[in-house]
Amino acid sequence: MLTSPSRALQRDAIVWDDLLIYQWQEGYRFSRDSVVLARTIGDLRKLKGVDLGTGCGVVAMVIVKEHLEKHTAAADMPRLVGIEVQESLAELATTNVKVNQMSPYIQILKTDLRQLQQHIEPESIDFVVCNPPYHGMHDGRMNPSFEKAAARHAVYGTVANFLAAAAHCLRPGGRLHLIFPFERLNRLLIALKERDFGVEWIRPVQSTPASEPKLALIRACKHHCNKLEFLPALIYRDASGRVTAEMQKLCGVEDLFEELQT
Repeated sequence: MLTSPSRALQRDAIVWDDLLIYQWQEGYRFSRDSVVLARTIGDLRKLKGVDLGTGCGVVAMVIVKEHLEKHTAAADMPRLVGIEVQESLAELATTNVKVNQMSPYIQILKTDLRQLQQHIEPESIDFVVCNPPYHGMHDGRMNPSFEKAAARHAVYGTVANFLAAAAHCLRPGGRLHLIFPFERLNRLLIALKERDFGVEWIRPVQSTPASEPKLALIRACKHHCNKLEFLPALIYRDASGRVTAEMQKLCGVEDLFEELQT
């Protein structure tokens, strides 16, 4: 039960007509980046995962919904724990999971990821997903909305804290999936190496074919360093300004894509 009745809620159907996401009309709202991250991970059948900084639960729910759409047997469904420190967002995520009848597959845990060792056994998880805050506490101007500020700045944890939490959870050979600013990629790669993650592939994300990459999708493996691959860029819009066929497939209709602008 949500405990913030004074705040207005908005309900969105994303990607699939029957996947309903409640989020506050003001404050933190998920972006298309979260949907792109969830939809580009691939097959996670029978695996246990953790979503660090789950927000309203969108990444975990999109992962589960994609497997349900493929008629994955209940015994083969991925199971996820969504970690969220902000009470208002943890309650919202719990509500979203219940509304979409995903409680058998998703658990929302209100806790600080810097204290994750108190809740998750070491090396017990197969995969971790996260869309970490891109900016440090003193990088640029912070949004006056605390929820938005915490999503974009390291209010509740630095990138190093996110990677430490992932390293604690993941079994050797477990995989970490991230989306991160391309211009800060060098810092991330150094931090991953310090935590003994080997980067398996990087996929640039561009607004148009002619634009510079804005973001990067990354998959890294704990204690393993396979050959690094650079995958073809994921492009949001073609040269004429239309949403590309791949983005239509990932994020749904164009009207929804417009709503999910970062």
